[in-house]
Amino acid sequence: MAAVNGLAAGAGLSFAACCDLAIAADTAKFTSAYTKIGLTTDGSSTYFLTRLVGERRTKELNLTNRVRSTLSAH
Repeated sequence: MAAVNGLAAGAGLSFAACCDLAIAADTAKFTSAYTKIGLTTDGSSTYFLTRLVGERRTKELNLTNRVRSTLSAH
């Protein structure tokens, strides 16, 4: 179980994605952050995010480093 209140970046995003239940506050933001510093994604985010939000949304998060207020697949 995870509660996200604020920014979940990098390993924080991975941790929220791997939990059975994650509750996010209205102010929560999500970003991959790894490629912004020249690293590949880690922390199992490629495994869990793909299953949670789909392949396209995972690619968008990892390649653009856009900060999102939701992780929904739609």
